[in-house]
Amino acid sequence: EAVWNRGDEIPFLSAADATKNCQQMNVILTKLPDSNPQCTAVMANYQSYHIQRWMKLPESSGGLDSSLPLRLVSRGDAGNGRKSYKPPREEDIRATFDMLRTYLSNLDDVLTELKPIAEEVAKDNTIIV
Repeated sequence: EAVWNRGDEIPFLSAADATKNCQQMNVILTKLPDSNPQCTAVMANYQSYHIQRWMKLPESSGGLDSSLPLRLVSRGDAGNGRKSYKPPREEDIRATFDMLRTYLSNLDDVLTELKPIAEEVAKDNTIIV
């Protein structure tokens, strides 16, 4: 049974009534709004578990500004304009890339070495560790 718009009110349903026809359900977890009004949009698209955040933040610095258009922001962006995630230091980035380079440089040799061992211990093309 459909629940239609009855004027300006949002219909209220019990959880049981709201979900009685559901074969699947996606739940969006979000912080309750503080003093800033918050909207949630649900749009048809391919299935994805990624939630986009849009805020009225300036491009460079500063907090929420209601005169600005909504723009896509990082999940770490806060309403006061601060970022809750610090980017990694340059030396950490270089160390990570060095490890990745070592891994990728040796991958083919390691796979060549492990392939006959894996084939020998596999039962029905499966290895249980």
